[in-house]
Amino acid sequence: MKRILASAYLLCSLALTGAAADISGRITAANAPVEGVLVSDGFTFAKTDAEGRYTIAANADATTVFVVVPSGYEIDPAKVTNGRVQHFYRIDPATAKTDADFALKSIGDDTRFHFLVHTDTQPNTDVSPYCWEGMHEGYPDMQKTADALRTADGFNPFLLHLGDITLRPSDHWQYESFLDQIKFKTPLFFITGNHDKLYYSETYNAGMESFLRFAPAWYSFNRGKIHFLMLDNIELYSRAAQPEGSVEYYFGYQPAMLEWVKRDLEHVEKGSQIVVCIHMQMTSTKSRVKASKPLLDLLADYNVLLLTGHLHKHNNDYAIVSPNIRERNQTALGGDQWRGPCAVDGSPKGYYIYTANGSEISWKFKPTGKDPDKFMFKIYEPGNLDIPEAKAEEDKEITVNVWDWDRNWTLSYSVDGKEMGAPEQFTGKDPLAEYNYAGRKEGYEVYETYHLFRCRVPRTGGEMTFKATDPFGRSYSKSITLPHVADGIEATAADTSEVTATAWFTPAGAAVAAPTAPGLYLLRETLADGITRTRKIQK
Repeated sequence: MKRILASAYLLCSLALTGAAADISGRITAANAPVEGVLVSDGFTFAKTDAEGRYTIAANADATTVFVVVPSGYEIDPAKVTNGRVQHFYRIDPATAKTDADFALKSIGDDTRFHFLVHTDTQPNTDVSPYCWEGMHEGYPDMQKTADALRTADGFNPFLLHLGDITLRPSDHWQYESFLDQIKFKTPLFFITGNHDKLYYSETYNAGMESFLRFAPAWYSFNRGKIHFLMLDNIELYSRAAQPEGSVEYYFGYQPAMLEWVKRDLEHVEKGSQIVVCIHMQMTSTKSRVKASKPLLDLLADYNVLLLTGHLHKHNNDYAIVSPNIRERNQTALGGDQWRGPCAVDGSPKGYYIYTANGSEISWKFKPTGKDPDKFMFKIYEPGNLDIPEAKAEEDKEITVNVWDWDRNWTLSYSVDGKEMGAPEQFTGKDPLAEYNYAGRKEGYEVYETYHLFRCRVPRTGGEMTFKATDPFGRSYSKSITLPHVADGIEATAADTSEVTATAWFTPAGAAVAAPTAPGLYLLRETLADGITRTRKIQK
């Protein structure tokens, strides 16, 4: 009896054709059987018996078989290879009967746990020669955070990737090699992005072929009181069907996936908390909401948090389509495709830390390399808008960018101890993003964002304090004294702290050992108190 190929990540077999095959296996934890665990091929479900055994008749179009990891368990760490988790196998079409065993580990009470979320890594040297340097900063930072959370929880957190792993499917092997090189330890669960699919494929399975080394096309798992649905809303055009002038893909859902979601939710108690991970934003427009109605209808009886990516910037101000359904659109780990210090909305490169406490979920954005509780927003001081012509004595406005802002945040400010209320929220372009991207070259667009605030400043002198409070009661404040240093991109305090490290960059963000020719340079200084300050230096 021929087994399913042993590795979930080195397979390139096609989906079954012809009659369905029986897939049998056993699920154990510490070599003991685990009863009542669901297994699926993406079409139907089976459940393990008292001996931990199951049999499922695989659909002819099935490409994987996976375990729906139950609460109180994780995949055995011995089955996690540099981040890649053996929670699924590719189906071997060469045999009519296959085996697929899964090994779990009991983690006890997991009603309180953490998970990390990142998206749109897309390393590609054609876009940025510094992309892999950025990856080597981002992933170790996430690993460091995960190590701390593992100590706090007593078991592994996990990391969700919301798609666009690389710029092209043919680059997937580079991402795998990267994980192996850094020996990434945290379990990774993936969904597909448009860049992870082979454009112009004639069938859905053909377009997904490369991605299936990372995860099934759609699947689910549990942790604590939360059910996670990992889905796909990207459809590909054939060359013949692609409308003139459109991109190679469009927003849509596989009917087979929607039918599977319906069956999956039959095993989830109504009213439960569900986290849906899907690449393209779902509720940003009326047309997206209309196209998503079949899925939204299936989710109507649950409390749902939608996590999406794709846009490479923060978007948390979408219309509420239902009181029990909310979408959070996550910014990219690499900002604007690793081409500079921030995303096009001014958000730093970074990821998210989520905390689940029973059915309650909270979160915070973590800029890579920085304390998330101390870097919740950025202040642009008078004369410090990265515009050479701006002068502190003439510019009487302060701009604040609160990256993860939504309608449940509050922001206030005071002048010399006098409370002034909330600054004015406005839609505009982030100054740091404009400085780094606007007009640099084709493809470096800067878009307006909603999470900007402004206020007028005193004519002379004065201390101004800004305080932001997130939806979960966490607050952070920064104070600045005017008049103040006018030539620092990130300067938000007087020069009273010792400089512990320096680095030089060109205005475009390219690192250099030191200035070697006349011109404008950026000097980034790390202070002893943890603040990073960047100053423009004319050589």
